[in-house]
Amino acid sequence: MTGKLLGLAAAAAMVAGAMTSTAQASTFDITFTSPEVSINALATATPDGSFYDITGITGTVTSGTTTYAITGLYGVAGSPSNVQSDGTFTYDNVIANIGGVLQWDGNGLAVTAGSANYVYNVFSDTFYGLNNALLSTDPAVGTFATTIETLGTGTIAAVPEPSTWAMMILGFLGLGVAAFRRKAGTALRAA
Repeated sequence: MTGKLLGLAAAAAMVAGAMTSTAQASTFDITFTSPEVSINALATATPDGSFYDITGITGTVTSGTTTYAITGLYGVAGSPSNVQSDGTFTYDNVIANIGGVLQWDGNGLAVTAGSANYVYNVFSDTFYGLNNALLSTDPAVGTFATTIETLGTGTIAAVPEPSTWAMMILGFLGLGVAAFRRKAGTALRAA
């Protein structure tokens, strides 16, 4: 009986940990892929209602055959109430959580990369779908003078916190102990 309770408690802890990992996440894995450019980044963010304000970012941008290190955010840290614009790019550097789906809004994220500090502005073009559009000053991406919108596929995924991993490991240990005790109890009763 104790083994069953321990197993149920461990399973409940795992489910609770998994359900709260996105809500408490402060690190996000970000990708964007198109024929011209791909972005692989890890962003840190702080919760702000149904948004996450991006405060820092690292990663790479591959443009054609050249890979650049991301040098940082373009503009200031994110805030949904602080839409920034330089006349060409409009961005707010936030991740929105809309109905449990992590996505950019129409402004999106702007980062700089490479020694030339090319700007890459990833956003959602709702006409074409979520997390799928990019504008850039990188000449390899397109003719910037006409601000060509590059369509691709983007994903945003919450990276589980260390405490979530710890809860999951403890849950698996609890399930293992419960299974061991159940097997040992069955062996003793059979003898």
